Amino acid sequence: MQKHKLANLLLALSPLCIYLEWGSGMHSFLIEAEARVLSGLWSHPEEALHPFVLLPLTGQVLLLATLFQQRPGFWLSAAGMVYLCGEFVRVTLSYAVIYTSVCGGFCLCHRFDVS
Repeated sequence: MQKHKLANLLLALSPLCIYLEWGSGMHSFLIEAEARVLSGLWSHPEEALHPFVLLPLTGQVLLLATLFQQRPGFWLSAAGMVYLCGEFVRVTLSYAVIYTSVCGGFCLCHRFDVS
């Protein structure tokens, strides 16, 4: 039973180590971005009401809620993981699409000798 709680705790805290970089000179760890969003939640709620912010945050809250249960529920843990993994899948797919587009374009240009 304690193994399940430890696993849920580590799952909830693991995204906080993610390093994000976008645009020119824009970068942040996910924990810093979450702190900024949560600190401005009452003054600028429109910034926090985006699905890409709410879904992973909901996943973290669900996984942390399982720590207070006597026996962590399967469905609550599974829902937390699905909400949390949705962000990872979105980021991974966007990188995959960009990578294949760039590589595919390079291969086509190289094959047809487009200079």
